[in-house]
Amino acid sequence: MKIKLNLLIVIPHKILLTIKLNITIMNTITINKNYCHLSAQEREKIGLLLNQGITKKEISLLLNRHISTIYRELSRNSISNKRERKLAMHNGQTYIPSNAHKISKRRMKVAHKRIRLNNPELQKYIKQHLEHFHWSPAMIAARWNRENLTQKTNYESIYQWINADCQYFTKFLPLQRPVRKKRAALRKRRNVISDKIFIDQRPESVNSRIDFGNYEADTVVSSDNKSAVAVLVERKSRFYFVKNLFGKTSMKMHNALVDILKPLPQQARKSITYDQGPENVLHKLTNQVLNTNSYFCYPYHSWEKGSIENRNKILRRFFPKKTNWTLLSEADIDNAVTIINNMPLKCLDWLTPHEVFHNELLNFRT
Repeated sequence: MKIKLNLLIVIPHKILLTIKLNITIMNTITINKNYCHLSAQEREKIGLLLNQGITKKEISLLLNRHISTIYRELSRNSISNKRERKLAMHNGQTYIPSNAHKISKRRMKVAHKRIRLNNPELQKYIKQHLEHFHWSPAMIAARWNRENLTQKTNYESIYQWINADCQYFTKFLPLQRPVRKKRAALRKRRNVISDKIFIDQRPESVNSRIDFGNYEADTVVSSDNKSAVAVLVERKSRFYFVKNLFGKTSMKMHNALVDILKPLPQQARKSITYDQGPENVLHKLTNQVLNTNSYFCYPYHSWEKGSIENRNKILRRFFPKKTNWTLLSEADIDNAVTIINNMPLKCLDWLTPHEVFHNELLNFRT
């Protein structure tokens, strides 16, 4: 059945509006199944209509909301503080739209905070294995899941529980950070390196290490990223070069490579493989000076130049990450490099990089 309602609504400044509504009242009301929370604008309308004496049922029809939504809104988000409620009732209003919206948002925020690891036995297990056995959260989670098939966990939950509720135990974590670092979003960097030839186009003689005179280049930086050294390894002999850059610019990297390789015979400098670091933008200039070819690894594919990564790990034994390279003398670095180049390697049939490198150079001089 259809009924016609004439609603007289008084709004500020004593303006009278007559709203004619054609409302179809059905025996059953169809509710939108895609429920969404009341918006700030809808709450403003509720407050306005309440002030004009409109009933809750009529408000629900005007907003196309179920009447229970209106009742729930008024019961949950009206002023609850006794003193404030008394003052509001004196002003003739206990439902303030802006205040109601804040209360709703605050409640939603708290509701989505889930309780982490509420199993006391699991909490005790984690604390014990962190403090006394120095296990990582991954080890703890894996072992707990093997022994407790019904109540499983994972290392991410353990990390979140420690950082949120039990920060004393952060000092027992592998990296001993008081707060986990947020993962930075991968930013698209402007590709400033021109005319790159990627590693999959490198000749097989270079890939198989048959030819002598092919190098991998990299930089090893300090923890504050303010000082660095240029590092170079010859792929066949694994001979290692290190030179202090006193900065990390493309020109300083170019000069360091030239200083290292220029004294060698031309046959002993054929190609250099780089990563995508901005310090390598002058690779074409380096090629012109040294008469070399340049190849590039794909982004974040550090394993594609595994020889240099391996040598860098050994260098870190002498100079940890917090090392300020600018405070080191050339002799300090050279002493460490000499030790590294005189370590026998299984891949060289237990010869040293120094022996293999200099034997190759002798072939060019005879």
